[in-house]
Amino acid sequence: MGCIMTEPLSKDILDELKKYKKLSNGNVLCLECGYNGIMGVQKKYPSFLRSGVWTLIFIVSLFLRVVTELNMILCVLFAFSFFIPLLIKLNKDYYFCPQCKTKLKER
Repeated sequence: MGCIMTEPLSKDILDELKKYKKLSNGNVLCLECGYNGIMGVQKKYPSFLRSGVWTLIFIVSLFLRVVTELNMILCVLFAFSFFIPLLIKLNKDYYFCPQCKTKLKER
């Protein structure tokens, strides 16, 4: 087994990384300053918005059930398929560079 040599992180970067509850799993490259290493991770949107979308799916499903009298499973599937792009968008993360404090989008 070989040993990989890495530079120790500076105190400023460590202090900046302590602000985040979640850190990146591997090295991420910042195209602004050239920093390559661990980044802070934050959700793009707060979790209550994702919960609100699930509530909206439920309400739309009930509305479709009452108005169209379709099977409830079909109503849920229709509502879910309508809101899937929004759920995917709300689940994205942002990386934050600890050196230049730039917000980076995850691809």
